[in-house]
Amino acid sequence: MVEDLPFLGDARFSLEMSYLNRDSDQRLAEVPLAPLAFFSYSAPYTVDNYYNPFGADIHDWRRRMVEGGSRFENTLTETKRVLVGLDGELGSWDYDMYASFGETASEGHFGHIYNLERVANAVGPSLQDEDGNWVLDSDGNPQCANDTAACVPLNVFGEGSVTQEMIDYITFVDNQASLQDQKALALNFVNSDFMDLPAGPLGAAFGFEWREERGSDTPDSQVNALGSAATGTPRKPTSGEYSVQEIYGELVVPLLGETSISDSFELSLATRYSDYNPFGDTTNSNVGLKWRFSDQFMARMKFSQAFRAPSTSHLFGGSGFSFPAISDPCSTNPTSHCIADGVPASGFQPISTQIRTTVGGNPNAQPETADIFTYGFVYEPSFLVGLAITIDHYDIELTNALATLGADFIVESCAESGQYCHLIERFSSGPNAGNPINVTNTVTNVGGVNTSGWDIGVRYLGLDLLGGTFDFRFEATRLSNYETVQADGSVLNLTGRFDDDQDGYFTKLRHNFDIVYNRNNLSLSSQFRTIGEADETAFDWATGEDVERVLNARTYLDLQGSYDFPDLDMIIALGIDNVLDEDPPLSLDGFNDNTDVRTFDTAGRYYFLKVTLTR
Repeated sequence: MVEDLPFLGDARFSLEMSYLNRDSDQRLAEVPLAPLAFFSYSAPYTVDNYYNPFGADIHDWRRRMVEGGSRFENTLTETKRVLVGLDGELGSWDYDMYASFGETASEGHFGHIYNLERVANAVGPSLQDEDGNWVLDSDGNPQCANDTAACVPLNVFGEGSVTQEMIDYITFVDNQASLQDQKALALNFVNSDFMDLPAGPLGAAFGFEWREERGSDTPDSQVNALGSAATGTPRKPTSGEYSVQEIYGELVVPLLGETSISDSFELSLATRYSDYNPFGDTTNSNVGLKWRFSDQFMARMKFSQAFRAPSTSHLFGGSGFSFPAISDPCSTNPTSHCIADGVPASGFQPISTQIRTTVGGNPNAQPETADIFTYGFVYEPSFLVGLAITIDHYDIELTNALATLGADFIVESCAESGQYCHLIERFSSGPNAGNPINVTNTVTNVGGVNTSGWDIGVRYLGLDLLGGTFDFRFEATRLSNYETVQADGSVLNLTGRFDDDQDGYFTKLRHNFDIVYNRNNLSLSSQFRTIGEADETAFDWATGEDVERVLNARTYLDLQGSYDFPDLDMIIALGIDNVLDEDPPLSLDGFNDNTDVRTFDTAGRYYFLKVTLTR
C-alpha cells in the first residue's frame, strides 16, 4: 500500500507474518545402563538379590536395556515472527524502517531416563524371611527389601530377562522447555547519487539498528531433584538477555572513470559501531577496491573486520551430557600433574572407554573477532554471452573463537601441563580412584582459527533449447588451510581431516553442479553435491593403537520440479533428495553414529511435496 505521507514522501507499508510448527521424533539406541562406569553412581548388585547368580556383590555391572526399546526424543517447536515495515523516498534518498518480533518456543520429551536410586533398590537386597527364604508376592515374584510396596527387583542376566514392570519402576520421561525471542528496530537510508565526483556519482548509506535477544532453559524438575541419581542432565533453570545498538555508514567512491585502461575503478568504505550490553562497544570496518578493466574482466579485493557476540544459546543454553570415546593419558603414565589432580602414582584401570562430558552454554563467554582478506576476479567473455567465471581467494584469522576446548584436549593438557585439570572430576578413593567421573566441556573462547582457500564459480545462463532455457552453475571450494589455535597456544592442523571432538569435517574439496530448465510456468532442476574425502585418526581396539584411515567422498543427486499456477497464486513443487540413496561414509571417530551427521545425509532417499500460497 503506497501513501503520500507528511515528512515521509511516498511511502509503502508492509506487514510480514510467519508461523512454523515442527513436531519431530528421533530414535537412538537403547540405554546402556552402567551406573558406576557411566554415571559414577554406586548401585551394586548385592549378594542378597534374588537374581544375582554369582554369590558376591557386583559393583560394576552393565547392560544394554534392549527390552526398554529405543531412546526417543519428541520435540515440539513453534516459531512466530511479525515484521511491520515502511519504505519510500525522500528526495534522492531511499529509506526503509521496520520493527520485528520473533519467538521460538520448544518443549522436549526424552526417554527413557533411569532413576538410579530405584535401580539401586531393584538390584539391592530382595526380601527374605528370618530363615533366609525368599518372600514372594501373590504372583510368585520376588520383592525388594527396600521400597517394598512399589519396587520391582531387576534381572539383567539373560536375554529377555527384563520385564515391562521392571522398566516401569526404574524409568521416567524427561520433560523440558526452552524459549528464545528477538526484538529489533532498524532505520536505513541509501543514496546511490549523493554527490557528483569527476569519476562518477558518490554513493552513500547509513542507518541505525537496535536488537534485544532473550533466552531461557527450563530443565526437568524430577531430573533436577535426583541430581547425580538420574541418567538425564541435572541443571539449574537458566535465563538471560542482552541488547545491542548499532550505527553504520557506507560509501562507494569512484576513483577513475572510463579511460583507455579501465571502465571504472571504485573504492568502498564501511564502518559499524556496536554497543553491546554487557560486552561493551566495538567498531568494525572494511575497505574494498573494484577495478573493471573492460566489460569482460573485473578484479576485486576487500579487507574487513568481523565481530560476533555470543548467542543466547552460547550464554544461557542448558547443560547436557555426551559420552565421547577418550583415552586419559593419566591412566597408564601418571605425570606429576595427574598425581596432583588425584590420580594414584600407579595409575588406574579405566572403567570405561567413554567419559561422561558436560556440554552446554557458558554465561562467561565473550565475543569473537576476525580479520578477513579476499581478492579475486570475474571474467565474462564477449564471445559467449551468459557465461561468467569467478575465482576468489579468502584468508580468515579468527580470534577468541566461540567453541569448546574438546574433551580430548582437556585430559591431555591436564596430563602434560596441569592446565584444565579443574575441569575434570575424578573418583577420589576406592578401587576406581583416579578414573574421570566427568569432564566439563562447555562453550568458551578458545585461541582461534586460521583458514584460507579458493572459491570458484562458473555459470552459463539462458541457453535456448527444447522450447525453454537452461541455466548451468558450478561452484567449488578448495580448502588450502584450516588450523585451530588451542587455548594454550598450540596449533592443530585439521586441513583435510575429520575430528569429531573438534566439530568439523574439513575436506579439501566440495563442489555443486546445478542444471535448471525453465519453460513457461514449469521449472525442473537437478543438483550434484560432492563432498570430498577426509582423513581421520581412530583407535584400533584389536591392537590398542591409533590408526589412520580415510573417509571416502560422497556425491548426492537431488531432483526437483515445480509448476506455477498464477491464477491461484500457488506453486507446487515435488522433489527427491539423495536420489541414488547414498549412505554416509563410515567413521570410527564419529561418536554414537559412526559418521558425521553435520556433513552427510543420513536419512537416505528423501521425497517431498511443497505447496506455496501467496496472497
